[in-house]
Amino acid sequence: MNAAEHIVECYFRHVLKCLTITDVKVVNGINRQCDLLAANIKEDKYYHVETSVTHMIMWAPKVEELKAIFDAKFIGIPKEKENSNSEWKKGVTYFENIKKTYRLFGLPPSKVTRVFVCWIVKDRESVQKLVDKYKKKYGIRVEVMSFKETILPRLVDTVGTSNYDDEILRIISFLKELEKQR
Repeated sequence: MNAAEHIVECYFRHVLKCLTITDVKVVNGINRQCDLLAANIKEDKYYHVETSVTHMIMWAPKVEELKAIFDAKFIGIPKEKENSNSEWKKGVTYFENIKKTYRLFGLPPSKVTRVFVCWIVKDRESVQKLVDKYKKKYGIRVEVMSFKETILPRLVDTVGTSNYDDEILRIISFLKELEKQR
């Protein structure tokens, strides 16, 4: 788990009050894993979260890139390779394996919201059209969240200045205390 993934995990655990598990291997999904599975049992909300954060605005994913990411991460479609032995050429997909992985951890596939986290979301109207297509075609809910506009601000707002065991939360509490003492 890299730093961005850890911060996102803290957001789901600390802000959304979810139980979380990171780096979950997909059942029989050759070299496939979910960055984060999260569940808020009280509110009956479940999440599969994938994170790809770079803070350069010019690298914000375009709709075509988001489609490729959703296909790979949430539907389990392998990357296109013309090699006759490739999973893509053979028509192999891992959608059922991903759903089996959800069930293994007690997440009902029909209730799982797939979340992709990136620095910023460009062209929200086109992104909304894309997620609507996934709802219609695959029956899944997909959301794109901004690390800059949602994850960091809401996490910082909810962290106090007390002593946290989690190093990310502790760093945020130090920074808040620093700001208070200036």
